[in-house]
Amino acid sequence: MKLINETTKEKLRGGFYTPNSIAAFILKWGFNGNKENDVLEPSCGDGVFLEEIRNGNYKYKSVTAVEIDAVEAEKTKKIALLKCKVIVSDFHEFCLKSSQKFDLVIGNPPYIRYQFFDRKQQKMADEIFTRAQLKYSKLTNAWVSFVIGSSLLLKEKGKIGFVLPAELLQVSFAQQLREFLAHFYNKINIISFKTLVFPEIQQEVILLLCEKNDSDSHFIEHLELRDAQELSNLDVTTLRSPKKKIDFKSNKWTFYFLDQEEIDFIERLQESEAIPKLGKYAKVEVGITTGSNPFFTVPFSIVKEYSLEKFAKPLVGRSVQVPSAIFTRNDWLENRKAEARTHLLVFPELSALKNDAGAMRYIKLGEEQGINKGYKCGIRDEWQIVPSLRVSDALFIRRNNLYPKLIINEAQA
Repeated sequence: MKLINETTKEKLRGGFYTPNSIAAFILKWGFNGNKENDVLEPSCGDGVFLEEIRNGNYKYKSVTAVEIDAVEAEKTKKIALLKCKVIVSDFHEFCLKSSQKFDLVIGNPPYIRYQFFDRKQQKMADEIFTRAQLKYSKLTNAWVSFVIGSSLLLKEKGKIGFVLPAELLQVSFAQQLREFLAHFYNKINIISFKTLVFPEIQQEVILLLCEKNDSDSHFIEHLELRDAQELSNLDVTTLRSPKKKIDFKSNKWTFYFLDQEEIDFIERLQESEAIPKLGKYAKVEVGITTGSNPFFTVPFSIVKEYSLEKFAKPLVGRSVQVPSAIFTRNDWLENRKAEARTHLLVFPELSALKNDAGAMRYIKLGEEQGINKGYKCGIRDEWQIVPSLRVSDALFIRRNNLYPKLIINEAQA
């Protein structure tokens, strides 16, 4: 996690601009022959979507473009799009004050973490969530409140087309957004790419194309393309009728990468009493969240250098460290010999560390590196104390080549 003083201006604004090919495709899907749209661009940046509206010679009733950065807004004004109003404002504020409703909302909202919001922005984002009857979280990213706010600004029938991080499909902080979208919209299309659209920030993105039409049906579809250039050959009419029924019980949208036949098969398995559930035999909990793995999970050389032996607990850091279905003490010792991160540092309260020079020296190093100011460490009463520690009988590793692994934890790591 970067601290604010280490973060670029672009990152703080979330300003990574949209390739023209993507903007052109979203507009092609969004307009689809409609000449009476009231259009909103909630984070217009330097105006790539407005440029593509002009280049595509689209007909519309009005265009409203919102941009928080006055310099970027001036660039947008120079596009001189007819019947277009450029507003210099935070979108959250615009959303809360606007009485206008829109037929089409398009854009690439900023990717800004909660801790980079100022207090006013946090409060406004919270209010947008409240209006949507959702609960705001400190883990929420700006793009989430942009999607929710934009949805609330739609007319009874309308569309949104956004460039969003692929994490929408599965991260926990976006779960209630997924639930909101599933109920709010009648048609959802997700387009993903095999290659990175924004290689400079190593951020996988998707196109989220949603439509509400006042019906009772809720369908979703996923389409994967090689890259953004393939959009030019994609017929938007193929997106008119997504085929997969939305499963309101499903927590993650990666589920919809499967064919409907595969989804039906999994649902039958879930409902079948012939297949026992893991929860019948074991209590399943998430792994440890350290707040900074490089600081809290260390090789034996660091343990020795700072004399941290009494604070160092055996650890399985990565699936590659587990050679078989049973993780033994000898396996752990082999990993330690290879200088893998085999130790979790479990520190007590600072008052109990005053006489331990090595531990205090290491904690001071962490503070010099700003570890204590990271979000997950910063919200703790004492940043160096990792919460919710436990030793389990077994380990379940999800991300392990072709299939997950269930491992007996004989080493008690």
